[in-house]
Amino acid sequence: MAAPPGLPKWLLDCKAQITDSPEWGALTRELFDAIQQQLTESKVTYFTDLSEAEKTLFMQRAAKAIQHGKSFQNLQVNVSHSLDQHLNNQVAKELLEDFPVITKSDLVLGHARDGSVALLKKWPEMKNKLHLCLNQTLPDRLRQIAWKLFLHNPNLKKQYVEILQSDAKNVMSILDLEIVQKSQHLLENEYTFQELAGSVSILNAMKSTLSYYHARKRTQTSLIDSDYMLVVPFLVTSLATVHPDQLSHRNSIALLIEEYITFMKQRPGYMRESWTEDYKTAMQNFTDTVATLLEKHDEELATHIMNLFSPTEGEMGTHETLVEGLRAIVRPMVRSLFVGFLQLDTVMYVWDQYIIGLDVAEYDIVPVFTVITLMLLRDHILECDIPVGIETVLGDHALKLKKEQYMHEIGRASCRERV
Repeated sequence: MAAPPGLPKWLLDCKAQITDSPEWGALTRELFDAIQQQLTESKVTYFTDLSEAEKTLFMQRAAKAIQHGKSFQNLQVNVSHSLDQHLNNQVAKELLEDFPVITKSDLVLGHARDGSVALLKKWPEMKNKLHLCLNQTLPDRLRQIAWKLFLHNPNLKKQYVEILQSDAKNVMSILDLEIVQKSQHLLENEYTFQELAGSVSILNAMKSTLSYYHARKRTQTSLIDSDYMLVVPFLVTSLATVHPDQLSHRNSIALLIEEYITFMKQRPGYMRESWTEDYKTAMQNFTDTVATLLEKHDEELATHIMNLFSPTEGEMGTHETLVEGLRAIVRPMVRSLFVGFLQLDTVMYVWDQYIIGLDVAEYDIVPVFTVITLMLLRDHILECDIPVGIETVLGDHALKLKKEQYMHEIGRASCRERV
């Protein structure tokens, strides 16, 4: 049988060992029995008599029925052992033959990343397994495939290519010149974008994406600042594996447009313009969640912010006062999803956490990151004696925060929840 394209040999060898093991045989027999029981209960003679949707449902029910059994646990141990064995054998071979300059740990992580990317390309429906990577920074190539899967909308890409081929002028906004000028100004003057400045190709990719986005809006109103900020992480992701000169190629632009517009469509209401239909309710719920979390995890800081926004000097504020105050100070940071407020490396970590949770309706990590940002800057905020001082703190000090600080705080919170 021909090997599936793109799958590393060590991973294929691992698969072969697992499927030949007694543990695999025991699990498949148990799975067969569980399916047979469903067929009997449903008075169906053959599994092949079922529709594709019914087959999938029966398989899912059977898998759920046996996932906590002994056979499943034994196979998990076998899989873990086999992965460890074959991955380490591959690394040991490379260390002996190639004398690489990188460390063994780097080789292990590199092969694990490549294996994960290959599996996701072959079975994109397994993207939910990336939830295991929560509170971790995704390696560049894994980030690319993850974002591509969670922001997948081939119709957008197809539409762009068709319009481009029919008349290239139709993919350009009537404000194209304004967009390129603002993009250039942002790339050259925003402190956190220094690594992107000076490249004509990067500028063209940014302009092309935003110009097409604006053309789709069919409006003469200019794009707002957050529209520009929110395209930057997609540029960074693309640049991880391509030279800047390749970023302005048609396929690269089409992928940028697909992911960016899908992201913009899926944004929660509190990240949108204030005149949109769901903004008011969404922003109220968001800031209420942030206020509640802050009161729970840092009562002193919450009380200080509450009192700063109290309408009567010297009078204690309320929860509602805190909600109103937070709305004013965190909205600019939240609208851009921390772009321009944190270093790009930290932004990419935050976006990883946001994007790989997009398939879970009730999941929203943004309030958590907002609270952690305030808590990490608590010493500066506690020195503020006027509300505008907090905005200054966010603008001047948030960019000094490291992703490791966020990872530590989220890890601590997770530990507390489990205790």
